[in-house]
Amino acid sequence: MKNKNIKKQKKNEKEEKKAALWPLLIGAAVLAAVAVVLISPRKGYTQRGNDVMLAQTDGLRLCSVGSYTGDFVEQGKEEPAANVLSIVVENTGRQMIQKAVLTVGQARFVLTWLPPGAQCLVQEQSAMTWTRHFSGVMQAESVQTLPMEQVTLHPETVALTATDGEIVLENISGQDIPGSVRVWYKTVEDGLLFGGVSYQAGVDDGVLTADSTATIAASHYSQERSRILLVELTGS
Repeated sequence: MKNKNIKKQKKNEKEEKKAALWPLLIGAAVLAAVAVVLISPRKGYTQRGNDVMLAQTDGLRLCSVGSYTGDFVEQGKEEPAANVLSIVVENTGRQMIQKAVLTVGQARFVLTWLPPGAQCLVQEQSAMTWTRHFSGVMQAESVQTLPMEQVTLHPETVALTATDGEIVLENISGQDIPGSVRVWYKTVEDGLLFGGVSYQAGVDDGVLTADSTATIAASHYSQERSRILLVELTGS
């Protein structure tokens, strides 16, 4: 009788230990799920190991290295591609990254117009295919920044109306705007800027007269998938 009680007690202790472990296991599963969302923020992107490090670079953090299957966009047009070597980087500084060139071995990544706190998926410039041998220290060949006080939509000068494929500029300044007016925008998907490439649309080397409007083609602009980053007035 005594042995039966001992066995029953041990069985109860095992069940209690299992019950205590379940919350830990569930918590770990939740954390793993969150990690997957953060590491693979865009459909088509797969993280591929951690064999690349970014040399110390103020304002830039290498979040992950992987491959991307889908549209290759870095040459300004969308073409289907598979397993393109890609990286996710974050602007950890306080200034706009106007342009950054990152290299590791023969791989070259060109990033433009990345706001502070934003992350961007950048494809290798020549659509190089990812291989399991890809590793090394990534160097910042160049990084150009712009103070955020210079990054503006100039709301006191121009009014923007953007629809799929076109942007309408209206001069509301009360005077002529000489030179060029350029609108810069990027593609956004799943909360992530997509592509090191940025797109521009505007009026070049002309005069946007007071109270006039100009409708300009913006073939890459989508109301659902685009984010206007800034307006440049080069003649002012």
